[in-house]
Amino acid sequence: MRGYSWYFLSIPLLTILFLSIQSTPNRRWPLFLLFGAISGLSVCSLELGIAFNVALWVLILMRRSLSLRNALVGLAGFMVGYTPAIVFNLTHHFANWKAVLEKTGGGGLALLFHPNALSQIFLTEMPKFFGADTILWYYPEKPAAGFVFYMIALLAVGVAAWPFIRTPSKILMAIRGGFAGGSEERDLLLLLLTLACFVAYVTAPFRVPGYFLAGCFFLAAITGRLLERCFLCSRTSVRVVGAGVLAAIVITGSALTIDTARHNQIETLTLCDQGENYCMTRIPGADLEGVEHHLVQDQVTGVWTTVSFVYPLLFECAETFAVSDTMFGYQHRVYPDAIPWREPDPAGHFAIVIERDSPFRGPVEGRFLQVTGVAPLISDYGKLAVIEAKPR
Repeated sequence: MRGYSWYFLSIPLLTILFLSIQSTPNRRWPLFLLFGAISGLSVCSLELGIAFNVALWVLILMRRSLSLRNALVGLAGFMVGYTPAIVFNLTHHFANWKAVLEKTGGGGLALLFHPNALSQIFLTEMPKFFGADTILWYYPEKPAAGFVFYMIALLAVGVAAWPFIRTPSKILMAIRGGFAGGSEERDLLLLLLTLACFVAYVTAPFRVPGYFLAGCFFLAAITGRLLERCFLCSRTSVRVVGAGVLAAIVITGSALTIDTARHNQIETLTLCDQGENYCMTRIPGADLEGVEHHLVQDQVTGVWTTVSFVYPLLFECAETFAVSDTMFGYQHRVYPDAIPWREPDPAGHFAIVIERDSPFRGPVEGRFLQVTGVAPLISDYGKLAVIEAKPR
């Protein structure tokens, strides 16, 4: 239970606590302590929560009636929740904080002032983000379903933001009032928290879908409020729009669920751009199952493969044989350092698993021929190939 799991759980918890604090800020110091502790644990488990948590803290501190005691209690709670990360960094030469700085050292919000970056983010990446493919990297194609959900999100955000676009002074009034003024103020809170989650996405040197996933929580709430407005409106045209949005959500979501269930496949990385970079690919589950069955039947004790298939093969074979990618110059450890790592035995019965069209295939076959004097035994399973030395 770490990483995204606690990070996602902390989002609704912190939002609920924030609203409770804003309703009676000076009478509930235990809420500040609990809020601070959960905030610290949120950042400790996954640093993507920094922007979201900072946004909540800034909004609390901007409240006029906030007392110094409650602010200090909240800060103490944060330090308690963040203690594991502090201890780790102090005992490991600040390795965690250094890694975080490396991952957030991109162009930052300055990217939003570059037309090319804006076009890439809002016209290429976001339609893919709202698709159903992956949280790792983007695929080359833009899914039609992604455009549907992206347009719905833009509509919901536009409707929620319109009162504040017309009257910008409402923004500061809502923040200082603790978002207690009504429906519009709650919309502003959701918009600000969505923006905070988007900051984490934009400031990363290499943007991936997982960096903006927290924003989905608030976008879902904003979309729900859009539907509520439409169905409670007395104008028929507005109610028709609401019915259309709801129908698009239900139909597209159902079609995506059915289509996903029809395909048994894994999503992983593959070499692309003439073998210079990695990009996403889909491998049929039947291909991987065929490889796993072959290796087990052939009593293989170790497998060398590319970074793309270290985890999938370990998972499929229930760790019955050692799997490593060190032969291909990139070591990807699936387990924490505390768990021993098994490397294949070069003197044992091993096999090499790569994609059929992998640029590694030619050199691997040539090396087998050079060492053993005979061509290797190759078994193809769809997109994958198993390469072994011929039995003597």
